[in-house]
Amino acid sequence: MSQTFKHSLIIFFAGCCYGFVVPLVRVAYSLGLTPQQTSTTQYVYSLLTLAIIVLIGFRRKIPLKAIPKLLLIGVAAAGVSMSYYMALELLSAATALTLLFQFVWMGVLWQAIRERKLPRTITLVSVFVILIGTLFATEIIGGNNTIGSTSD
Repeated sequence: MSQTFKHSLIIFFAGCCYGFVVPLVRVAYSLGLTPQQTSTTQYVYSLLTLAIIVLIGFRRKIPLKAIPKLLLIGVAAAGVSMSYYMALELLSAATALTLLFQFVWMGVLWQAIRERKLPRTITLVSVFVILIGTLFATEIIGGNNTIGSTSD
């Protein structure tokens, strides 16, 4: 199995987990938990799972120089999770998930600006597919809603 295919599968399954999270978060909210409590619980279980994985099978050493970058990535991921959980409290699951995946095209744009280089064609195609999916998910295409309409 090629590394690209293997990594694509990992990303695919990670994306599927976001759909699985919605019912769990909704149940937590119905039990009276707040987005902060729900996120904290997720972080604790994630930390325990990661600790088990590291203890069982991870044998490479992480350079001290990489730790600040890893911490920054962790803080960014925590911010995304917190925003997502707060959005789930206020918005439909489809809308919250749609907003969540906007980071993809924003990340591609940021990287293109930072590197002063256009993304590869496959990356642009992926962004296009995500944007088309966004239009369908928000029912701008194929739905009954129109831009600027309000639903009472």
